[in-house]
Amino acid sequence: LEAAKEELERLYGIKVLTVQADVNAGADNEAVVNNVVKQAMDTYGRIDVLINNAQASASGVTLADHTTEQFDLAMYSGLYAAFYYMKACYPYLKETKGSVVNFASGAGLFGNYGQCSYAAAKEGIRGLTRVAANEWAKDGINVNVVCPLAWTAQLEQFEKDIEKKKIAVIGIGVSNIPLIDYLHEKKAEVSVFDDREEDKISKDILEKLKKYNFKCYFGKRNLDNLHGFYLIFRSPSCLPTKPELEKEAQRGAIITTEIEQLIKMAPCKVIGITGSDGKTTTTTLTARILEDAGYKVYLGGNIGIPLFTKLNEIKPEDLIVLELSSFQLMGMKVSPDISAITNITPNHLNVHKDYQEYINAKKNIYRNQKDTGILVINADNDLTRECQNDAKGDVILFSSKQKLDYGFIVENGIVKECNDGIRKHIVSQDEIKLKGIHNLENICTALALTKKLVNTEKAVDTIKEFAGVHHRLELVRTLNGVEWYNDSASTTPTRGISALKSFNKEIVLIAGGADKNLDYTPIAKPIVEKVKSLILIGQTANKIYTAVKNELENQNKTLDIHMCETFRESLELAKRIAKPGQIVLFSPASTSFDMFKDMYDRGDQFREEVNKF
Repeated sequence: LEAAKEELERLYGIKVLTVQADVNAGADNEAVVNNVVKQAMDTYGRIDVLINNAQASASGVTLADHTTEQFDLAMYSGLYAAFYYMKACYPYLKETKGSVVNFASGAGLFGNYGQCSYAAAKEGIRGLTRVAANEWAKDGINVNVVCPLAWTAQLEQFEKDIEKKKIAVIGIGVSNIPLIDYLHEKKAEVSVFDDREEDKISKDILEKLKKYNFKCYFGKRNLDNLHGFYLIFRSPSCLPTKPELEKEAQRGAIITTEIEQLIKMAPCKVIGITGSDGKTTTTTLTARILEDAGYKVYLGGNIGIPLFTKLNEIKPEDLIVLELSSFQLMGMKVSPDISAITNITPNHLNVHKDYQEYINAKKNIYRNQKDTGILVINADNDLTRECQNDAKGDVILFSSKQKLDYGFIVENGIVKECNDGIRKHIVSQDEIKLKGIHNLENICTALALTKKLVNTEKAVDTIKEFAGVHHRLELVRTLNGVEWYNDSASTTPTRGISALKSFNKEIVLIAGGADKNLDYTPIAKPIVEKVKSLILIGQTANKIYTAVKNELENQNKTLDIHMCETFRESLELAKRIAKPGQIVLFSPASTSFDMFKDMYDRGDQFREEVNKF
């Protein structure tokens, strides 16, 4: 500490006064603190920053010689200390427009009592900080809280809890391998479950499972063996409503996901993004803005890498950014600190019981936030707009259709920030590489998510250089005057509509794919208005054709429509009929599992075939 003080003064001219003045229940604490503050003012004549080590301390004691009440007193002493120091320093901090940092630590706390006391002290110091931050802001005093040990206590307890316990892992794709390695290292008794037959699973994974001596259950009836577990990690595709999981939960098993445990034990702020469309672009742009601003960012969820096993590497000053699907959010009992819902429209209805189940899952991204949380929502979507009514923390709205008093809007192709009805120009469509109004909405979301973390001008520098994400209106090439766009990430009609609205040129549209029990009526009108030739493939070809045919009859129009059996056939046809100045847009508005491994495989094949022309 002394060395650090010397360096601060040598390098930056910052003078630090350190004081150890214990505050104990029953003592004349206010007098002790006032003497310390007087010493500081006598020495330096001013106070710019107060750092409270609000320690939940019972140093050097054990449960053998201390009672629960004494541990509670130790816990509260840290809160007393913070309160009295803040009270004493207030007039001097007001004068210098200074700052307070309340630092919760837990020296000397061991076992369950220690962790409970620390957890309580952490919440106490957060509450004290929140009240002061709200009340002192008008005086120009910035009040913050740091709880660096909260996650280590939880993580250490979690690792003790799972040792020699029966743990189930449902789903053993490549992304789950770090979790399997971690559980083996922590000496858990692991069983793995997967719907696939054994011969469909990677040999490398099977060899690893055999080496670890894990029990393995494969095939459609694999969950028949799911009983008697302490903890069950489900994959996102295995919904918690499965009867086998519900039965285990009723018996007392903990049903969770890797993502839920990550959010629960994260040492830093977590930012989460969900929605029916726009998640990946918004998540990637948000992470890029934060990285360019100097933060160490861990990107995960639907994209990036599995992060739960990285918890030991992540520091309190870092940031976690997650793209979260309805499958990941379903049943989740924690929420990110900062959350966004880009929109909610019908999706995955071939998996969810009904639309309401899907909506409820999406709302879990904010339902468990504290009142310090931030929720970013789309003011133009009825379902997201109503979320502000039960949000516990701050709400930031964005809109491309209305003028807001506060939030971010898109007006005449310009992103603007609104404060008390005053609208400030941030960036225009002409200045960025992303196409379409939906991407301007994504920019609004990213700006709102990073508003309290990054200077807006700095964020705009990143936005101007951001060229988007693969498979999302990705220009593959221009051939003979025809532009070929890969929008394989278009897995819903609403996403297809956004893609069509992004262009002012004549479009040759290739659409269709696997069916998610969605209604294609809404996309018919944009197709009739924007498309010169329509090429349909896959399971949804007939549904799209019927919707478009009905719209053509309503408008008394005609359209060049083709049905193709294979993906390759659709590309060859598009090449023959597209004319210079037109666009070939591959925007399926359907999922990919009828012909492809996933949407990435579908987009990669499109790019590969087009580049062969």
